[in-house]
Amino acid sequence: LRRSQWTEHGQDVVIGNLRLEMNQREAWSKGSKAPLTELEFRVIEYLLKRNGDAVSRDELLRRVWGLSDSVQTRTVDMFISRLRKLVEDDPGKPKHILSVRGVGYRLSVKG
Repeated sequence: LRRSQWTEHGQDVVIGNLRLEMNQREAWSKGSKAPLTELEFRVIEYLLKRNGDAVSRDELLRRVWGLSDSVQTRTVDMFISRLRKLVEDDPGKPKHILSVRGVGYRLSVKG
């Protein structure tokens, strides 16, 4: 993981309004504890590891959920929507968790 792509303080990672405490696996948004599920935490963690690259829904399903490519689901979209509410100032106009048309999503920490 390249530090230049996000703000990192010790074991904390800050993306938009979301601060992740990596060691404790806790999240905070706008000063309040954000009740991230383990899967939500793993989605954002995987996007961080991909370092700004576009990630397909199928890849997220395989790498985070352990599901096969043949599974068709909107689960990923629902998780992204929830994460955007925690990360973005305006989830309808995201600056950090971006949709990549025809591919999936990518994380941009520059916003």
